[in-house]
This record gives sequence, C-alpha cells and structure tokens, in this order.
Amino acid sequence: MNLTRAVKDAILREFVREVERDERIAVTKRVDLMLGELKYLTEHKAEEVRKAQRFGWTRRKLEVLFVLNSFYQRIVRPLLASSEPPRVLGKRIPIRYGQKILFDEEKNKANLKMSLTFLALCERLGVSRRLLEAQKTNDLIWIINTSNDGREGK
Repeated sequence: MNLTRAVKDAILREFVREVERDERIAVTKRVDLMLGELKYLTEHKAEEVRKAQRFGWTRRKLEVLFVLNSFYQRIVRPLLASSEPPRVLGKRIPIRYGQKILFDEEKNKANLKMSLTFLALCERLGVSRRLLEAQKTNDLIWIINTSNDGREGK
C-alpha cells in the first residue's frame, strides 16, 4: 500500500469509526467511486487534472478531499438538515431511525454541534463548503480549476 492510500485510509477509518455499518460502507464506496472517477479523468481529461495539480491539489490532497466530501454528503449534511431550525420533527415529535437512534431535541443539538464542528474543521483545512457540496470528482476538479486560480478550498 502506498503512502497516499495509507493517509486516505487512516482518515476515512477515523471518520467512520463510530458510524453504523451501512453508512460506513456507503461512505467508503463513495470515496472509492470518486477515486475511480479521478483515474478516469487522469486518463481521459488529463489536462484538467494537471491544472488542478498545478494549483497545489496533489493526488493525496484530492483523496483527503474525497473523504471529507463523502463524509459530509452521507453523514454530516443529512444530520445538519435535520437539526437546523425550524424543527418540528425531532423537537416536538421525535423521529426513530433504525433500532438504535432516536432524534429528539437533545440529539438534534448534538448533531448540530457535530456538524458545525466538522464544517469549522474543513474551513480551517481550507476546504470550502462549495467543495463539500460537489457531487462528483469532475465537479470538484471544475470548481478548483475555475475558482480564483485554484484557490477555492485552499
């Protein structure tokens, strides 16, 4: 295993450590799909990938971005959406998710805190919300290449 893969895997493992199995698998698959799309772009749209690399977005940085993006898409964003005001569901009417999770006012407060902490961490790392909200690798490369000489998310 090369160092790039080891870094990405370590970060991914840490983020999904406490996540339920199905979501852990979904996040991991999404990261793998993004890596596959990067491979395709490297082979078929090499100039776009090289341009992002000239802006400092190495393969390692892109892999870390895929982990942050996937965790945001699958875990953080749904929890953030469920905890943002106005909240009738989950505040006055609890929501049960699966066998273990009950969304009530207390859980919503914890979800909001976790979501805002994650977003603050990403901001400190120079990863913008726009990069977190991108759906595909191609979208990420486009955002990087069209934003202030690659400074989007830096």
